[in-house]
Amino acid sequence: MFRFKKNSKAKVIICIHNSLSSFKSNVKDIMKRVLTKPFNTLMATDILSNFPLFYHKVKHRSDLLKISKSHDTTLLFTPSNYEELKYFSSYKNLLNVNFMTNPIINF
Repeated sequence: MFRFKKNSKAKVIICIHNSLSSFKSNVKDIMKRVLTKPFNTLMATDILSNFPLFYHKVKHRSDLLKISKSHDTTLLFTPSNYEELKYFSSYKNLLNVNFMTNPIINF
């Protein structure tokens, strides 16, 4: 993909349409389900669940930075995606973000 961008005049766009924060919202349940006892109970506490959240945030920030640097623009479909993106990225990395309204019309 990066080679294509360097050798082409075409714009390369990435679309984010799924939630970026499903792990953040469900970390305690995931820790209870994935880990064995007694670790699952310990890691599901408010204090210890911050460790996997921190790791997840750092990893997503790194991945999103690589993605944003290798694409001309990031296209989001909902304002909630933007809020999630702000959680993982710094404001300076959000300069090439654009929105597209949902094309599905409710009748």
